[in-house]
Amino acid sequence: MLLIASTALAIPYKVGDFTVDVEVRNQAMNLVPDAKIKCYMVSGRNIIVKASAPGYKTSTRKIHTQDNQFFYKTDFALRDIDHSVNILDLNRRPIASAYARTDQYGFGGNEFGITVFIPKAIWKNAQASQVEVLEPFWGLPFNKTCQISEVDEFYQVKLAISRDALDWSGGDLVVIFKTYVEKDLKVLEDRIISLANLPNVINKRTIAYSLSKFIADNYRVEELRQKFSSLPEPLETMVKEREKFNQLHHENF
Repeated sequence: MLLIASTALAIPYKVGDFTVDVEVRNQAMNLVPDAKIKCYMVSGRNIIVKASAPGYKTSTRKIHTQDNQFFYKTDFALRDIDHSVNILDLNRRPIASAYARTDQYGFGGNEFGITVFIPKAIWKNAQASQVEVLEPFWGLPFNKTCQISEVDEFYQVKLAISRDALDWSGGDLVVIFKTYVEKDLKVLEDRIISLANLPNVINKRTIAYSLSKFIADNYRVEELRQKFSSLPEPLETMVKEREKFNQLHHENF
């Protein structure tokens, strides 16, 4: 048995005496650039081809070889792993008048795209910095791209995150819009507790920085100091830097 594993796309794969040309796309027919292909022989003359990629369901196909035919072509259209999208405000309350689509038209094959429609009347400050895509358990923000346009009385917000991130996000995603709401300090307390109790994993430092920045970007220094006598170390560092900046800014102006 010959086993081949590769990250290349739309190139021939040699399996014994046979050559298999494989192309991998998603359901929107966009090429998936980081697909992994495995080809191997079974039962003497059958070829198994397996295609996988981050954020997609793995697909397997069997090719029945024929006498005197040594070249075969097979195409995959990988299906998305199911992801629900919850649209919330900063206090984690649902925004009932907003809705999301997860069809992948207009997004790259290595991205997961979310298109949200939110009424203009609700989201007064329509900027990319005022919307985040979070994983649901720890509330960590994903790196994202964001394009905002107007469709009638709605803003159309096209968000894209790397599909690599979906491997550890579970089935749900959260989109938070920073609409004008009175901040619920109990929700802030929950986020601080999550930061203080992060598991001891390899990328803990990166996770802690990401969550600390989300908290620091969305709550004023005064809110944090009034609510907590002490803060987890990475957030404390950020808060001290902002206090220093605010003091210098106040003294100079």
